[in-house]
Amino acid sequence: MKYSILLLLWSLSFSASLAHDPNEAFFKFTQTENTIEVAAEFPWTLRNALLAYKPSLKEAVDNRDFETTFLEYLRENLILKDENGVVLQLLGFEELDNNQHAHQNTYNITFKGTSLSEVTNTTLCNLNGNQVNYNTLALGKNNETFQTGNEKGTFQLKKENNTPYLLLLLIPVFYFFYKKFGKKSVSN
Repeated sequence: MKYSILLLLWSLSFSASLAHDPNEAFFKFTQTENTIEVAAEFPWTLRNALLAYKPSLKEAVDNRDFETTFLEYLRENLILKDENGVVLQLLGFEELDNNQHAHQNTYNITFKGTSLSEVTNTTLCNLNGNQVNYNTLALGKNNETFQTGNEKGTFQLKKENNTPYLLLLLIPVFYFFYKKFGKKSVSN
């Protein structure tokens, strides 16, 4: 019995140390005063996706070649647009500490702009046919998560529709005009 418990504990610790799925990436969008920041957590397959995107990287000896390619890759696969359909400018990225997780790459990606309306996220889709990107928007009070991948690479943020509220405000205005001008025209 004692050995069974030890075996069970050992197997639980082994399963907890497994890597993230290589076909899943996580993105959290937050807004600052003038920028939109994306905390991106890529699986270890990011390097393979960059090599598939630009095969000449196999001969690269400088890390800057990977950084330049990563920026090009992001410009083509992580596209943010404002409410007018204008693409937000990618300012750069910063690699973050992985908290001892060697099977992932974590970055903070910065875009110039504040009115996010549409996101296209097809990162890693060039590598995995079943790629799933989890996009969490922390732009307001509520967090919403959208999935993108090979089949659907773009999602749009819901715009608030204030029309019903404006129509309700017009009721007292119409009532006022009816009381003020409606009776005069009837009595003449």
